[in-house]
Amino acid sequence: MSAKEEKVIRPVVNFPPSVWADQFLIFDDEQAEQANVEQVVNELREDVRKDIVSSLDVQAEHSNLLKLIDAIQRLGIAYHFEEEIEQALQHIYDTYGELVMTGKAEALPFGFESFGNKTSIFENYKEEDGSYKESLTNDAEGEGLLELYEATYLRVQGEGVLDDALVFTRTSLDKIAKDRVPSNPTLSTQIQEALKQPLQKKLTRRQD
Repeated sequence: MSAKEEKVIRPVVNFPPSVWADQFLIFDDEQAEQANVEQVVNELREDVRKDIVSSLDVQAEHSNLLKLIDAIQRLGIAYHFEEEIEQALQHIYDTYGELVMTGKAEALPFGFESFGNKTSIFENYKEEDGSYKESLTNDAEGEGLLELYEATYLRVQGEGVLDDALVFTRTSLDKIAKDRVPSNPTLSTQIQEALKQPLQKKLTRRQD
């Protein structure tokens, strides 16, 4: 037998089974699960959208509507509801604009000042001597102060009213944060986080 015809004998190698098994070869279950997740997300998104729109027609719900919008923004998912949020804020401003112009801002739904663009609103929280009203400093839990504090970060250069409001609310919230809010741990956490980084300075999520 010539060298060319010599039979080649190769060693037999018995490889052990893969530690990953065949999980990377199974796609059907994962794709079905992903489709279910996307369906749930879409349904929840529609529920929130309906909640925003339906609250516009019920004046008693405007305060809760603003809290809902605030929660959506804090979660970083406002880009899903930009049109609905814009519509809601415009509707509320149109509804309560007269109160702003007549100096009756205290009758506005709770949280309105965070979304408005009139610095005159903040003048209504001051005494004649320029100090902020005692009712604000008595806000033991700090919910109203937190709203005012967040709103001050919407200011532009030259808005002294908001500059004063920032100093006042930060000082008051610092005191509340030291004692925490035992009756409302969620709000307590929000206050501490806002003092470190207010909502207006956080990065906004964007849809890919």
